[in-house]
Amino acid sequence: MPTPSARWRRLGEAVLVCALYGALAFVLLWPLFSDPANATLDPRRVWLGGWFTMNRTGALEAITLRDMQLTLWIYAWTWHALTTDPTSLFDANIFYPAPRALAYSEHAIGKALEIGPLFAATGNAVLAYQLDVLLCFALSGAGMYALLRHMGAARAASFVGGFVYSFAPARLDMLYHSHLLSGQYFPLALLFLDRTLFTARWTDGLLFTACLLLHLLCSYYMAYMAVIALPFFLLGVACAARGGVSSRGVVATAIALAFAFGVVGLLSLPYVGVRATGALPDFGQDPASMYWLSNHPLQNYFTPALIAASEGGRLDRGFFAYLGAIPLLLAALGVAAIPRATGAFRRMLAGALCVTLASYLFSLGPTLSIGATELRLPWGWLMGWGPGFSTMRAPGRFALMVVFGWAVLAGGGFDRLLRRFRVGAAAAALVAAAFVSVIAWDYGIHRLDLKLRRSPEPAVYAELGRLPDGPVLEVPFAASLGLHATEYQVQSTRHWKPLLNGSSGYRPESERFVRFVVKRLPDEKALDLLIRMTNVRYVVVHDAYLPERMRPSWTYPPGLELLGNFDGDRLYRVFDHPEPNLVPATAACAAGTGGCAELARAIDATFPDGAPHFPRRYGGSDTPVFLRDAVR
Repeated sequence: MPTPSARWRRLGEAVLVCALYGALAFVLLWPLFSDPANATLDPRRVWLGGWFTMNRTGALEAITLRDMQLTLWIYAWTWHALTTDPTSLFDANIFYPAPRALAYSEHAIGKALEIGPLFAATGNAVLAYQLDVLLCFALSGAGMYALLRHMGAARAASFVGGFVYSFAPARLDMLYHSHLLSGQYFPLALLFLDRTLFTARWTDGLLFTACLLLHLLCSYYMAYMAVIALPFFLLGVACAARGGVSSRGVVATAIALAFAFGVVGLLSLPYVGVRATGALPDFGQDPASMYWLSNHPLQNYFTPALIAASEGGRLDRGFFAYLGAIPLLLAALGVAAIPRATGAFRRMLAGALCVTLASYLFSLGPTLSIGATELRLPWGWLMGWGPGFSTMRAPGRFALMVVFGWAVLAGGGFDRLLRRFRVGAAAAALVAAAFVSVIAWDYGIHRLDLKLRRSPEPAVYAELGRLPDGPVLEVPFAASLGLHATEYQVQSTRHWKPLLNGSSGYRPESERFVRFVVKRLPDEKALDLLIRMTNVRYVVVHDAYLPERMRPSWTYPPGLELLGNFDGDRLYRVFDHPEPNLVPATAACAAGTGGCAELARAIDATFPDGAPHFPRRYGGSDTPVFLRDAVR
């Protein structure tokens, strides 16, 4: 049992390590955190950190900006719901009146618990988001450092391992998807798992449960990575342990796993309901579609950043996950040390090796072509029977778990190197600093040309926040890639009124009908029908986003009362209130319990000429005119 003075020393060491990794992130990723209250990363400026060029980067960058805005809104909404009405968590304020709107993307509860207190303290969603990204680098490095220290590695070796983990290209390639950057929980979960198995202390079991649950709740990708990695880690530990496992520890571990996965299962029930509506695709029906988001077995992992950034460098598919020259040598030393190592050092290295190999195979996707032969890989096997596994479309993200195992092996290998040559603590710190510098150069971090995008704060949303509650429509409804909609979602954190608009990973069927009617605005018949379908109460018109030809028609829109013009953002209130008798049908259409045909008939009656808009049919010979025209 450590003495109080030892605990204080450990706490001081932890704070210092976090500060060092945070300082490295601040400097190496400059100017990403230079104006955290007002600006976030601009993905339109650079793609893949500048390592590779890509075809059609305009579309990819727009999609990435949309994803950044979507995740920022998810964190804010989840925290808002958890702290006001947890039962309304999945009834998010988009796609109104669709139920379970949050279930069209991640719930990110683990991330919300990170970012929420920052959001509550500052009232600034952008500042909270930026501080959280910075903390992800600092805490991920510190989490790996703690795991390596637990297994007996020297401080210098642990710091290098933490740097390899936190700043690996695979993680920097996810810089636009911050829900995938919370890598601090998994190393800590394995630290407390090892303690639980071999000491059976209930405090370690509780800490293992907490860290694992937080990891699982950050992202479903993170959850599936853990589901795959944990059995292989335990396999490595079992092979390397040579006895000593406590039976009480095994029972405690089983209880912890059952509890953590049980919580995740309960929170996944809304996704099961959404999937039943057909809104979530099943990639198991077309595994070949996942090819572009699966990693190449060599190019993605072993192409140095210097070569990748050369003229004509192109990443054909997947995610850039270069493992690094020095980490490769150190990891080889770590693997070579397994047979002669003992205790936790041996267990962690063996477990990390198993995790690395398994995650590498999963990152390659469902199949691998070798000449004329096509091999079915583990991902392809799991798509057939793993719950929800066939809805995941980016196998290459498993590179994040490859990097986890790789960092453990590299840190362990560096420790063996220091001990082999009996390097003192001061000299080891200098060697570690040199290694970190060379690894950062080899990773190509100095080539990152990061730019910032300032987040606007239109005055119209402050005014909207002062008005009584009611559904809001923003015009234009959405850009082709959903960019405007995610901007509206981010701004809704200032008023939290329900939005008819929305952009997410997927969308409810009702959105198609709402979109069709909105496109007919400011036609008075369209407004009446929209009120019946959604009970909309406010309309915000953004002149800057409207095509020039549409602006005159919105100067004096019928049925709307102008409340104010805020630098080209006009706020209207609906003053005509027909009975919203189609709201239940709109909600039912979204929920997959009927209602779509009723909406289609109402639209057909209002606009008998129809218009090509929907690719799906509803009903047989009585398919409404506008739907029949759409599928001709």
